[in-house]
Amino acid sequence: MKSILVTGAAGFIGSTLSKILLQQGYHVTGIDSFDPFYPREIKVENIKPLLESKQFELLELDIRNSLEPLSNKKFDAVIHLAAKAGVLSSISDTAGYLKTNVLGTNNLLEYMKKTGCRNMVFGSSSSVYGANASGVFSEDSSTDFPLSPYAASKKACELLLHNYHHLFGFSVACLRFFSVYGPAQRPDLAFNKFSKLMAANQAITLYGDGTSSRDYTYVSDIVEGILLSLAFIDKPEPVYECINIGNGKPITLIDMVKKLYAIMGKPENLQFIDQQAGDMPHTCANISKAQIMLGYSPKVSFDDGLELFMGWIEGQRKSSLPSLTT
Repeated sequence: MKSILVTGAAGFIGSTLSKILLQQGYHVTGIDSFDPFYPREIKVENIKPLLESKQFELLELDIRNSLEPLSNKKFDAVIHLAAKAGVLSSISDTAGYLKTNVLGTNNLLEYMKKTGCRNMVFGSSSSVYGANASGVFSEDSSTDFPLSPYAASKKACELLLHNYHHLFGFSVACLRFFSVYGPAQRPDLAFNKFSKLMAANQAITLYGDGTSSRDYTYVSDIVEGILLSLAFIDKPEPVYECINIGNGKPITLIDMVKKLYAIMGKPENLQFIDQQAGDMPHTCANISKAQIMLGYSPKVSFDDGLELFMGWIEGQRKSSLPSLTT
């Protein structure tokens, strides 16, 4: 596989992945709609380094609409990361999430069918597990009761992809990502949002009592899982698998925030409010399937990843300061 289509290429994971693909010698075509969920300028900054490569092409396309600009291109595989994200927003804009995440995915699959591409790595989510009682999520755990429209849309995509595997011979790896963090993280996500509030000496608002937990996974480990899955689906016979890509070591919300405060050298300033509707209380990935099937092994510990992320935040802060002239 040498020619790859990456959807959502200007986003957090998409831009990080595309950079690594280019380093490994792939030709990458990226598409992104630059959805106004967060400022366009952030995605423009993400994509700037990629545009310097002759092996990279960016098209501003919305998967909800016609993909005609791609009709003359041939790809060995599609890495599908484009989606409307966020639990809370999906509750107030359910139709918008279904149109982008489900109908948009169907448009992409129809494009692939027409052009003869049969390989896809799909960015799913740990949210499909809902309030799973077991505490540790295995791929054979129930995904019948998602807690938000966002989660339901990801589950619907997994089912749709299985249809195309069964009916048309697609090879698919549905990767259930667990709480991705790292440089270029979306501004609405906890690490990014909290660090900026701390820097401004403003209070941090936590949902619930702080005991909720997440299986935080550093972005380079997520990218490694994607690359291993890309190799996994390159088989003579079609395959379909749902696979957890996580760290397997959950951290409570309060512990995460305390670590951030410690790194920044700031006094704690916390406020607690009711749990957010649609949020999962805990996530924890059983990654044994990814280890056995893909050879996946997360490399970045939470403490190391947090230090790396905060280094990036500090670099962003310094670059935004006005320059001094003499």
